[in-house]
Amino acid sequence: MTNFSKKLQSSLEAQIRFLIKNFWRLNGSRGGRASSYAFLFSLDALKAVVLVDRSANRTAESLEFVISLMEDVSKGQAISDSLLLESHGESASEEDLVSLKEFISRQADILRGGAFTTHELPSMEIWLSSSKRILQGILSAKCGCIDILETRKRKPHCQYVPSASIERNALGIAVSRFSTSWCERVLPGAKEVYLRDLPAYYFKSQHEAHMEKAVLALHLMVKGPAVQHFAERLKEECKSIWISGRQLCDAVSLTGKPYLHQRHSSEDHSSGYVFRHACGCGHSRRL
Repeated sequence: MTNFSKKLQSSLEAQIRFLIKNFWRLNGSRGGRASSYAFLFSLDALKAVVLVDRSANRTAESLEFVISLMEDVSKGQAISDSLLLESHGESASEEDLVSLKEFISRQADILRGGAFTTHELPSMEIWLSSSKRILQGILSAKCGCIDILETRKRKPHCQYVPSASIERNALGIAVSRFSTSWCERVLPGAKEVYLRDLPAYYFKSQHEAHMEKAVLALHLMVKGPAVQHFAERLKEECKSIWISGRQLCDAVSLTGKPYLHQRHSSEDHSSGYVFRHACGCGHSRRL
């Protein structure tokens, strides 16, 4: 049972740490800093509160006594009903109940005196009006007649607020940002479509054909207002890849065959063939 005692002790310590961690808020924020929100229910932060039930300090309810009871039950020397601590301790005295009532009354008086700033819950009318407003905004993303309740004493009135353009602009900005981030992620994949099956050097016609495939792939992968901008950006990047040393000369020979060398700065093209021309008498000839 020694191992069981250690496990039980560890479990109790874990529960105590959990309670201290989660219910510290009742006494205010840690470190003396002001809290950024108010509580519905609070205790006086200047007073340490400890409630002790004196009936729980009986000798019969010690840890050793509980362990001995469990040993007796496991050996068959006692029935399981004997584990109920109520059968070994007396009920709370009248003095304990009075002490608890006095403590609750004092805390209630402090709260009524406005010692703490608590939330003011909205009325059902305000709650329903706000909920409908949020629901309409989610479903239609349009502005209509806005019911504004400034205080409980004032009656609700219908006010037309020219905020439709503002909300549309905000929605457009959000959509544009999403479309931009989406296109940023997809752009490298579209460039891979352009580079697929391309030789080391290629003509302008082949460059334009692959560029059209890449732009089409971009339009299929993404949507939104930023697509057109990134399509132009994709074209510029594809062109930059082509002109950075991968261009072939687009000149065509007399036989209609393309020139098989890289683009060069000189505009003159020569096949290297020469012909001799001779006069009819054979006295002169020239190239």
